Amino acid sequence: MEEAQWDQEHCPPGYTPIYDYMVRIEGRDGWLTHSTELSPGRVQDGLIRKGHRPLEVRLLFQGHMRIGEALESQHCFLSHLAQFNGWYWEEKSRCWRAPGEPVLEPPGEPQEVDDLGFLLGDPRCGWLTLRLRVGDIETAIQASDVFDPLEDLLSFSHTIARSGSSHLHIDEEGNYHEFFTFARDDRRVRLVVEAFRDRLSEGDEEEAAPVRLIDALVPRQPLAEILREGVRSYLSLSREQRQEWCNRGEPDQGRRTVEDYDRWIREALQRYATGSSW
Repeated sequence: MEEAQWDQEHCPPGYTPIYDYMVRIEGRDGWLTHSTELSPGRVQDGLIRKGHRPLEVRLLFQGHMRIGEALESQHCFLSHLAQFNGWYWEEKSRCWRAPGEPVLEPPGEPQEVDDLGFLLGDPRCGWLTLRLRVGDIETAIQASDVFDPLEDLLSFSHTIARSGSSHLHIDEEGNYHEFFTFARDDRRVRLVVEAFRDRLSEGDEEEAAPVRLIDALVPRQPLAEILREGVRSYLSLSREQRQEWCNRGEPDQGRRTVEDYDRWIREALQRYATGSSW
């Protein structure tokens, strides 16, 4: 009762509390989205009253909604919010996967491709282009220093080298790229790259849907190697270029100096090389 009273007291006139959750339900695969006026202390009881058996509930967002507005209006917003936080919509199973959870391999049998490339572009004002080429297909990711992906790329390549199957989420400040590898044997992995664009900012309230950019069977160790060497190539950029990426503000604003960031990259390269087969 105290929690419900607090919710109402902190709402502007004409508004009601709104909470967005990710929920695991007994008997259902993965996670589902759930928008409700029930706060964290009451949401599980609310789900039980509807006949569900919640196994786990995670709060993604809390705010206010106009009284009388349909909860369904939150659905599209919630799907984008989930992607922003690294969740993945698995179309095959019609459910969400939490960050770090394994994803089912999509249907299909792609062709083998041996010719791979990965390059970093020139940083500009905190943006860095990552170019991945698989055969004749090339995709460009506009990485943001707000969601720096370089260490994640090293972790991704390290896992590929060791076990084959891995997942990388890159946030481009509203647009997203998802990289998946699925181990096939000791030599090859299936590489799948998908893109999600921010439809909300463009006035499109349709459910976000991925665009499959790359789907190929590629050599496992060469893929891991080009990703690692691509990150290493950052250190070959000029100091002015590196400053465009890592130090666009004052040090007291949380920006690292060029030298600090260089040292961090070298340490990350060494850390993810330890125990691997590079």
